[in-house]
Amino acid sequence: MIYLNKFYLKEVSFQNKIDLELYFKSFFLKLKNCYGITMEGFYTIDVYKDKYYGMILKIKREDFDYFDDEMIDMKLRIKDIHVLYELKDEMFLKQLIPFGSFWKDKHHLYYKLEEEVSYSLLGMLEEYTHLVIDTGSILEQAKRIRKDKLMHVVMLL
Repeated sequence: MIYLNKFYLKEVSFQNKIDLELYFKSFFLKLKNCYGITMEGFYTIDVYKDKYYGMILKIKREDFDYFDDEMIDMKLRIKDIHVLYELKDEMFLKQLIPFGSFWKDKHHLYYKLEEEVSYSLLGMLEEYTHLVIDTGSILEQAKRIRKDKLMHVVMLL
């Protein structure tokens, strides 16, 4: 999995798959030049796109006998999602209140961004939470917490 927040993706258009493929080919070249990671062959790339976070890539190399490994090609599958942030620490909860909603299931507290945030706040979310992309079952089972009840719920965790 590769996590690319929205501040790295200002120039990327998700509307045109050809432009997105060109972006990924350029991205793979940067991986090779900067980190020595060579991406050759055919890849299936699942692009999970969240309008407030950016995108998360799940990349799988396909083994095709007939494909030239000196080349790079890809199949893109783009899916719009809502990232949830599993909160492990309440240190910056008050900063998050204006920008989204809080959800609680039996064991975890989650946060869902519903507005744009600053680069620094998004960085804190990336550093101090666990990003969850498979959110359907969580949102079905979890309960939304009213913001005025948030601190009470946190003390019960």
